[in-house]
Amino acid sequence: MDFRRPSSLLSQEARTLAVNLIRPLTGAAFASAHHYQNHRLESVVVADDDGGGGGLAKKVMQVLSQPFLDSSKCREILGGLSPIQFDRIFSDVQSAVNPLTSLKFFDWASKTRDFPFTVRSYCVLVHVLLRANVPASARLVLIRLIDCNFAVAFANSNERHLEVARALVDTACVSSSSMAFDLLIHICCTTFKNARFAFDAFQLLRVHGLFPSVRTCNFLLNSLVKSNEFDKCRVVFQSMSMGISPDLYTFSTMINAYCKLGKVEDAIALFGRMEESGCCGSVITYNTMIHGLCKSGKLDEAFRLKQRMIDKGIDPSIVTYSSLLNGLVKSERMDEATSVLNEMVEKGTAPNDVVYNTLIDGFCKVGNVKEAMRVRDDMVIRGVSPNTVTYNSLLHGLSKMGDMQKAEGLLEEMLSEGIDVHPGAVSRMIHWLIGQSRLDSAVRLFDEMLARSVRLSDAMCTVIINELCKVGKMHKALRLYSELFEKGFGANIVTCNALVHGLCKGGSTKEAVTLVKQMLERVMSLDNVTFNALIIGCCKEGRIDEGFRLKEDMIRRGMRLDLFTYNALLHGLCTLGKMEEALDLWKETVEAGLVPDLVMYSTIISGYCKLKNLDKATDVFKQLLESGLDPNDVVYNTLIDAHCKNGNMADAVRLLDEMKQKHISPTNVTYASFIHYLCSIGNIEAAKKNLDEMRNVGLIPNVVCYTIIIEGYCKLGHLDEANNMLEEMRCHGLAPNKITYTIMIDGYCREGDLEKAVKFFNEMVENGIVPDIVTYNTLAYGFCKEGNMEEANNIFARMHLHDLAPNKATYAGMETPIQVAESTEIIMQCTALQPATSLGTAGQAVEPGNCPARPSDKLYVY
Repeated sequence: MDFRRPSSLLSQEARTLAVNLIRPLTGAAFASAHHYQNHRLESVVVADDDGGGGGLAKKVMQVLSQPFLDSSKCREILGGLSPIQFDRIFSDVQSAVNPLTSLKFFDWASKTRDFPFTVRSYCVLVHVLLRANVPASARLVLIRLIDCNFAVAFANSNERHLEVARALVDTACVSSSSMAFDLLIHICCTTFKNARFAFDAFQLLRVHGLFPSVRTCNFLLNSLVKSNEFDKCRVVFQSMSMGISPDLYTFSTMINAYCKLGKVEDAIALFGRMEESGCCGSVITYNTMIHGLCKSGKLDEAFRLKQRMIDKGIDPSIVTYSSLLNGLVKSERMDEATSVLNEMVEKGTAPNDVVYNTLIDGFCKVGNVKEAMRVRDDMVIRGVSPNTVTYNSLLHGLSKMGDMQKAEGLLEEMLSEGIDVHPGAVSRMIHWLIGQSRLDSAVRLFDEMLARSVRLSDAMCTVIINELCKVGKMHKALRLYSELFEKGFGANIVTCNALVHGLCKGGSTKEAVTLVKQMLERVMSLDNVTFNALIIGCCKEGRIDEGFRLKEDMIRRGMRLDLFTYNALLHGLCTLGKMEEALDLWKETVEAGLVPDLVMYSTIISGYCKLKNLDKATDVFKQLLESGLDPNDVVYNTLIDAHCKNGNMADAVRLLDEMKQKHISPTNVTYASFIHYLCSIGNIEAAKKNLDEMRNVGLIPNVVCYTIIIEGYCKLGHLDEANNMLEEMRCHGLAPNKITYTIMIDGYCREGDLEKAVKFFNEMVENGIVPDIVTYNTLAYGFCKEGNMEEANNIFARMHLHDLAPNKATYAGMETPIQVAESTEIIMQCTALQPATSLGTAGQAVEPGNCPARPSDKLYVY
């Protein structure tokens, strides 16, 4: 009997009554139940009409046997009836009662009188309802009984299911027992989703020599397998042989259990036992076995079983082929996997997307993306649409093979068709785009993922924001950061610190402070990295006092200052030339228990070198050597550059030799210092020899070294040689930068060749290099020098196209006759002054002989 299908007989009214029985327990009802069930009557006389008991039994019988419930008689019998008395009477008369009237009586008594029926009484009612073919109502009564929704006091609330099972056994009769046991186990597995409850009930029944139907046993086995309760599953299967004959479903379920457990040999043995019992396996049984064999790597046995299946007249299904194909793919036997696909098609079994995706993923994993693409094309031809799994497998395969251009095209196709992309694939693509210097494309892809509400990893968010900050795109980095929070994704402290650091490094310390305030509002814990970034930003902008206030704030927050904190402040002091304060901070560092590192020594040495106090710098260098630290190329380059600028070539060369003896390789910066010195004294040819020496030691001269020599030639008026060096630089794959172009423009302006100066200016713009204020001032001065004030004013107007404001040097070049500054170290340097309020006489024509001097900006900034 299928107890999951409600009977038409009395079903609607019975279900309504069963639901009415379900109501919250009141404290009085529960106490009453407990009192009555602990009360013991010595005897209940059912047969004696004069003894009182028989009168109650008759009255109960008269009420429950009628087709309708008489509430007045109900009140009469309940007045002198205990739950134990009713239980015994109801058990005796159950075969003669009307099931619907009985259900109404339970409902009326519990609702109006809080009458606490016993567990046994409810179980008798379940049997009565099942015999009357009203399983839906019996099911509801049993569910609410186990779920403790009736006024019933259980001996152990944790074992209610067992107490109910015992009561069902105690009250069972031949005609309803199996149905009640089936119902109990089914409810435990489905309604309560607790296969252990069902197993406990099964065990209790088995002890009493009782068994549910084979169908219910199979249902229990399947529930245990799904719950991975394999030991209990074996117990049930073994117990069934004591009273129930297993059928095909039983064997198939146990074979599946063994396969899931990885005990394929046991599954094979059971399969043989099944066939010996005369039970022929179905396609499901064979598929279960084949899947288990493939999963354990026994592919050859799986293929033999498939052939045996065919020999018995059972056609392989798509599940059969899928298992075989999946096993072959995992073993990287791709040729055989392709053969299985072809066999499927030949046998008339249409492959689905799972089959195709398995094969495509297999080819991608072995690096044969071309064949994976062919399978994808075949998939489309046969009317199977590629899905997210298909595309992501291909995308992963292309990325793994390094074919990122095709991967990019495929990704664009996926995005245009609205296909979900795996975040890992997107991250790999973003990393590749950044490596290809295509940051804008990487940001667009990141934006697309945000628009789709796809959360990339914290590491990926940090990378994108860090890269934007590197190229000065602070506003875009801030926008992405804000969108993360708008989408509800948020950002971790590492990402926030990356943005704070980028803003401070880019000179946007105010925005960084605003960001930190937002972090505090979001209850994010600031760490040393956050404060150190702010301190670096303040020191970089010359606001050293604010840096020290931040340091004090760290101390108030209980944070331990680290070497990064002290190094940032030390660098700020040395940049401002405050060496005494820097030394005081050095002492504080040591007193705090920190050991000065190479960066601290290098910072102090650099500070003294900037003040041209080489004696002090040398003393600190000696302390560095005595500390046991090994100086690096940065320290040596700082000292060499200082000696070169002071004309101490002997000391500079000595340091270079010492550097080589310690196996510290000279860098471009090292040679640039020597090249700059030689050019400053007009010895360009000797400077050029340094380029050859660099190549001999394995160094490739960079644009800085070439630009210094080009400047030297321009200063001497040797523009042909300067052009030759420019061409040589290009031949070595180096493109001129903004400073290189500005030097060439300045050189031709000095010679009065404005046509070539303009040519270099235009070439600079065409190559995507944006001129700065120094470039404009240089060209404007050239026209001013030749008396062409109209063109000079045009250049002045063009500055606004690049959001550049004229500075003091701009007006000096157009108004004030001063001596032309001749600098060997630096020719022009942009100042950060506000533009003047008027042009004065800038628009007046000036004779060539009476032209103003060139601006005092210095060109060379290396």
